[in-house]
Amino acid sequence: MAAIDPSLYESIIIEAADGSQSVDVKLGVTNLLYYEDLFSPTITAVMEVVNTGGTIEGEGGKFMSIYSGLPLRGGERVFIKVKGNNETNPGLDFSTPDTALYVSSIKAVIRDSRREVFTIALTTRESIANETSRIHQKYKKQPPEDIVKNIIKTYLRSNKAVIVSQFKSKFKYGFIGNFKKPFTTLVWLASKGKPSFDSGGGLAGYFFYETVRGYHFIPIDELISEGIKRVRQNGNAYDYETREVQTYGENTDRNILNFSVSKNNDLLRKMRYGMYSSFHVEFDPATMSFTPLSKGTFSMVNQILEYGDLRTLGTTPELPKIVNDEGVNISEMPSRIFSSVKDSGVIESGGISPEDNAKPSEFQRESLLRYNLLFNQVVNMTVPSNTNLAVGDCLNIHLVNTSEGADYDREQSGLYMIKELCHSFDASRSLTTLKLVRDTYGLYSTN
Repeated sequence: MAAIDPSLYESIIIEAADGSQSVDVKLGVTNLLYYEDLFSPTITAVMEVVNTGGTIEGEGGKFMSIYSGLPLRGGERVFIKVKGNNETNPGLDFSTPDTALYVSSIKAVIRDSRREVFTIALTTRESIANETSRIHQKYKKQPPEDIVKNIIKTYLRSNKAVIVSQFKSKFKYGFIGNFKKPFTTLVWLASKGKPSFDSGGGLAGYFFYETVRGYHFIPIDELISEGIKRVRQNGNAYDYETREVQTYGENTDRNILNFSVSKNNDLLRKMRYGMYSSFHVEFDPATMSFTPLSKGTFSMVNQILEYGDLRTLGTTPELPKIVNDEGVNISEMPSRIFSSVKDSGVIESGGISPEDNAKPSEFQRESLLRYNLLFNQVVNMTVPSNTNLAVGDCLNIHLVNTSEGADYDREQSGLYMIKELCHSFDASRSLTTLKLVRDTYGLYSTN
């Protein structure tokens, strides 16, 4: 079977909030959508249900509809198992107590004498726990990844896998919880990590997100390095051939059905964020002094092009060819000013430590650079369903060249990272819709 062919709902069981009864609605589900996002700490799903008769036995032996009989009010547990149709598309499995999803809302309820139609939005148990949990403790300086593991276990009470960087963060960090929600804190921590790769490279900037594989706390540069490694090992790619878009079959599982560019660079936005150059002024309350301009200026050229502290999906990033009247490069003209108060271990017990609590002057500027650079180009793509994919993965894309004599477009083709993902299943076909991002242009050698 081809990956685009319909997948089988093995079971979709909705269990009442009090556990008193359950019903398998697989025959009534007309559409199932599963979502992941690099910027989301939780996975989500949406399914449309059509119920054409009495399904649940109520009081007095009278049969009632699903919506009224359970009844659906939110908080119901949903066990889902979708069987795939080949190795590329093995399906989805949320059929265990640890992986089961929960009803977060019921929308678009339509009822008449013959049927009822409604849409159910699903979320994880951890996302519900997040709304009732607050971090109240003080964390002494330690690697951020250790704090992440503690928060997920202690406050979210989750048994899911937690995947962290294979390298310890360069900086230790300590803070007081201030009764913030767990997910808010975890996403906040992601911006404060800087990897300490054995090679010495790597810019600040992590992602905290969830996939079907578990929770991830990974630096952007490591995602790219691992993505390049997997592409080299697998050697497969997606191809866009306009002549074959409508040709479905076993040999078209890696064809791109639709491809469009939604964003291609944004110079002014990057300058406002201080991507190319910025100035970080830090006030030291111990010495009553400020960071001098010569030490506080951050330059993309000095950070990346001279020191090579960057993994990219394509060629080496280039600065815009813009200079002022004096011939000064854009990376020598700070377009944003950051300010902070130096934190020298003020939360440590036994007095103030002379050691910095991380280094905001370093990770703040670097993370902004890394996040903005990654979204240099944003494209949308639809392919036959591939449930092996997850956000954070890298794909090798071959786009056909419209010019005669060339095999494919060497500027737009190459490696992309999955930023958003949606697996959709209905009675007619199975698709995967992707939002892809990349930091540079051109091809990266996968040899």
